[in-house]
Amino acid sequence: MKEGLIERIRAYGYWRINFRPLSLPEKQLLLGKCREIVVKSSVSIRGWDFPSISHRNDEHGGFSNEDNYVEDWTELQGFNEFWRLYSSSQFLAYVALREDTMPEAHGNPKMRILITTSAVYEISEFLEFCHRLFKNGLYKDGLRLTLSLENTRGRILAAGWQRMPFPDRKQTNAERIELTELIYPERLAEEHRNISVDLCLRLFDRFGWNPDPTQIRAEQERFYRKDWR
Repeated sequence: MKEGLIERIRAYGYWRINFRPLSLPEKQLLLGKCREIVVKSSVSIRGWDFPSISHRNDEHGGFSNEDNYVEDWTELQGFNEFWRLYSSSQFLAYVALREDTMPEAHGNPKMRILITTSAVYEISEFLEFCHRLFKNGLYKDGLRLTLSLENTRGRILAAGWQRMPFPDRKQTNAERIELTELIYPERLAEEHRNISVDLCLRLFDRFGWNPDPTQIRAEQERFYRKDWR
């Protein structure tokens, strides 16, 4: 990994995404198989894949085989992230918030914010990727999902582009927001979109916003339709 990348990601608000299997695979995955599964499962709906796949090693991104995991990283035009898939099938990723890395385009340079639509899109991507890993052979007995949003103290929730602004300030004073979920195979196979909606509702609750679930589902449906209005 590029020197100092983790420290630079941690200087921003960022997502820490962890999928931990409830049971280990009968055989440890070969590293080549680890990368193959991630490539097959990667989600590209908004024009930028999650997790991002590097095809060369240079100053903007790269990949490597380590002792018991494969690793990939990106640092390009505000996309700052890395991921690992371990031979045990555990997945770990850090993804910097674009509201912080690209404030002129996605955020507000004068304050730390979280945009509601961006959060719905990102959490939907995380769960879609998790679902695809399951479809491609991982987590047959389920997994423990942990999504942590870091550096949130004082962060303000902002409505998305062309969305009705909040009448009052929605803010959290928590330093981090952690969302955990035990997901068993039947839910992972059929209910990953519902799980992501539930996680969004729990996230927004920490900011003092409690929308009707149908509002979040509508945003998610627009995401899957690629309707960015």
